[in-house]
Amino acid sequence: MGQSTRKAEIARRRQRRRKMLKLRGKFAKARTEGERKFVLSKVVLVAPTVSADQFTELMRAKTKPV
Repeated sequence: MGQSTRKAEIARRRQRRRKMLKLRGKFAKARTEGERKFVLSKVVLVAPTVSADQFTELMRAKTKPV
């Protein structure tokens, strides 16, 4: 019985990860501030624990050359 809950939890995490990857791509391609705000509003819906500042900081960290 507990295992079916675990499978659902794993599926939610995987879906959230895929959705966040898509949103990161859209945010990177966004040209206007309005488009960026729209993407950030979607991020809050997908992952409520991630703030807009955290998301943009992650974007900066991922696009920085090492």
